[in-house]
Amino acid sequence: MKVKEKLIQSAYSLFLQNGIKKISITDIIENAGVSKMSFYRQFKNKDAILLEVLIQFFDSGLMEYQKLVDKKLSFVDFLNEIIVMKIYFSRQMSKAFMEEIMTTDDQTEEIQDFILNYQQKSTALFIDEILKAKANGEIGDDYSIEFLMYMMGKAQESASDTFFLNTFDSLEEAVRQVTKFYFFGIYGQRK
Repeated sequence: MKVKEKLIQSAYSLFLQNGIKKISITDIIENAGVSKMSFYRQFKNKDAILLEVLIQFFDSGLMEYQKLVDKKLSFVDFLNEIIVMKIYFSRQMSKAFMEEIMTTDDQTEEIQDFILNYQQKSTALFIDEILKAKANGEIGDDYSIEFLMYMMGKAQESASDTFFLNTFDSLEEAVRQVTKFYFFGIYGQRK
């Protein structure tokens, strides 16, 4: 494995397990088993490797999402599969990582732009599925796309709310409950 790949793998696992703030470049290089000089030959700083980690993390999420779209499931089955996918991804990360990527105040402009671009891209993909479901009569016209996206944004904001996240035993449980509430409401999933 190449040095750059070792460093990215090291940073990926350390950031997701511990959050971004707690991890230093020294932690990354020691975990990767490479020298500090090797790190700086590949990356300008911690933010540069963080961006690579975020690209890999978000790209893997988009690939999994696209696989679900390609299955051409009913909208309800699609939503259930999204819940499973979100739970899978939540198991890979700590609460600290989730809070830190959702709270962009501490991030560089480049990282903020990347996260915003990813959120816009994933929102557009989800809107496409809502429109298909509306066209197929799987969901009603009771709510506008704008309202649904606004509420999705509010649900996503909960990921950066420390008080909210601490009311759950795990990030997985927080993701499960927020996602199910967003998709199925207070009545829960209907059979």
